[in-house]
Amino acid sequence: KAFKIGIGPVSWDACATKDPPKGGKTAYAVKFDVEGKWAALSACAIEEDKPPHVELIEIRPMPDSLAWLAQFIAKRSNEASSIVIDGRAYSGALNTELINLGVPQRYITLPNSQDICTAAQMLVTKTGEHSITHFAQPDLDRCVKGCSKRTIGHDGGWGFGDGSAPGYPVESIALA
Repeated sequence: KAFKIGIGPVSWDACATKDPPKGGKTAYAVKFDVEGKWAALSACAIEEDKPPHVELIEIRPMPDSLAWLAQFIAKRSNEASSIVIDGRAYSGALNTELINLGVPQRYITLPNSQDICTAAQMLVTKTGEHSITHFAQPDLDRCVKGCSKRTIGHDGGWGFGDGSAPGYPVESIALA
């Protein structure tokens, strides 16, 4: 069952910036859609004394983009603080590809449902507090403003999806 998301359009727009962090650490996250047809790649940069900054890097069709995703992330893995991969369709395959490209497993997280729920709630909270930034990206803005919450598990957890816009890009920025 879907219900309205906790990210209001006014709060989301208030978090937009043209001055992202110039240094610090970057976390990457890939979220595959439920059907395994698409993948969203996002990043979160954290610089000392600045709020986290999230960006949607790209939405790619699957399965043709598995190698591209692996190479993009592996190329940046030395500077990455973490790499998060979610979505049953290709998580294991991308994890294997990254390891084959030399990315240490200790940098890769395959989140459980509690991790996903926590990331979703943190994104809602940070947006409401205006303690996160993002670029005004039309695709991401449309997804944030058009997706709804979706139930995860049976313990009251939720993520994003089942609305007028896909939720997997929003989950990718939350996981980053």
